[in-house]
Amino acid sequence: MGYGPTGERVRTRLVELRTERNITLRELSARLAELGRPILANGISKIEMGERRVDVDDLMALAIALDVTPNALLLPAEHDEHADVALTSGTALPAGEAWRWAAGEQPPSGQPQLNQARQARLLVKSDTTVIPQTRGLFIGDAAACNIALLFVADSAAVTFARSPGTPLPS
Repeated sequence: MGYGPTGERVRTRLVELRTERNITLRELSARLAELGRPILANGISKIEMGERRVDVDDLMALAIALDVTPNALLLPAEHDEHADVALTSGTALPAGEAWRWAAGEQPPSGQPQLNQARQARLLVKSDTTVIPQTRGLFIGDAAACNIALLFVADSAAVTFARSPGTPLPS
């Protein structure tokens, strides 16, 4: 059917995860139906054999039904930190970097320079609360009790920080 490397990996990871969990095609089909994304058992079989593509809605439902994150279907399970993982036919990253990129922990290396705002969004640390807004990104640092407001306008980022009790600049 002409899958790219990620489509092929989703197909093989589906087989691996379903087998590891001892879930039959019919059981997985029933779980998907309960989630509102019905795929018949023969449809799942076609996915596993590479005869049917998985769209993003299928991917999300399959991840929920298998009790994994979507990344567990998109990326290899066990990885050598430095082994290349093909993301597209022309793009590969070391496996560890691919997982960190997919988790939003770092931008992909070797890519064109990210603008400051996009890089800030990708590099938000796990101890930070992020609430996306229409024209900005609020970042609250619970450890330091400081709040930073990152406004994104015309591909430029402006960051304001304040101490507790100090109003943000207008």
